[in-house]
Amino acid sequence: MRKPRSKIYIKVTPEESKITYSGIDFVEFNKYLDNRIQNILLIQGNYLGNKCIKNFELLEGLDEIAKLEKEDIYSFGNFAFMDYSSASAVAQLSNQQVAEVLYIAHTAKPLHSPFFAPLQNRFVYLAHDDGSICQLYCKDLNDFFPIVYGKISTIIGLPKPDYCDNLNKRLIEIAMSGVLIDLDGIAKKDGHANTKVYTVGEHSNIDSMLNNIYLTKDAAVAITNLYCTDKEWIIP
Repeated sequence: MRKPRSKIYIKVTPEESKITYSGIDFVEFNKYLDNRIQNILLIQGNYLGNKCIKNFELLEGLDEIAKLEKEDIYSFGNFAFMDYSSASAVAQLSNQQVAEVLYIAHTAKPLHSPFFAPLQNRFVYLAHDDGSICQLYCKDLNDFFPIVYGKISTIIGLPKPDYCDNLNKRLIEIAMSGVLIDLDGIAKKDGHANTKVYTVGEHSNIDSMLNNIYLTKDAAVAITNLYCTDKEWIIP
């Protein structure tokens, strides 16, 4: 089993409903999601589902997704999917919509919208080397941040906040410029914790950015802190 990554990079593009990030793998994504994914339409990845409709491999039900989580998803290379609402949803896709699903799978960009009415999908998840880089089209950007808080809370031993509206807004605001959170730099004492949040800009080569982490931090255009207690999390 690979060691969990300790560096989280997030770049938010609200006008495209897109979040580019690194440092969170699929198991963590689904584990910390407030409402876990129940059905998956696979669009890339070396894995077979328990059903096939419209030539798409499907994973229907929590048990099937739990089996996927036990696989070495990193070894798939590219791993991409859409969630969907019900067993009949995929069969309702039109030929045009099937073509658009295939288009986004191959280009990582939607032809029109990444969200399909028959599927009622919340996400389009397009990852390479599980945990290394993911482009996530997210119908509600607020759905993503509990995943970040869940990962951090596991490390600091404090519960993630239940109501995060102001925190989400602040993190979206600064993550529009690209931010790095280094979980190796968390300071903990007497039920309090804080870690620095570096505004580092947009990076197309995230591996290079992380491999030169000290240079990246030195070049940060802004540095703030995430303060955590058992009652409240704040980014000033």
